[in-house]
Amino acid sequence: MGLENVLEDIERKGEQKAKEEITKNMIDMGLEISIIARVTGFSPDLIEQMCRTHYRNGHAKLK
Repeated sequence: MGLENVLEDIERKGEQKAKEEITKNMIDMGLEISIIARVTGFSPDLIEQMCRTHYRNGHAKLK
């Protein structure tokens, strides 16, 4: 794997992490899953899974 490929992989992983953080913030704001999906490009199922995984304490409500 060349340096260019490594750098591209790092960039992709960073972008994915940023989208996940944005998704968490949108869930905390109480936005509807359909809106979060439209903004992030994540599927509603993935968003629901993220909510269950990251918010087991129930402070975020899915709509």
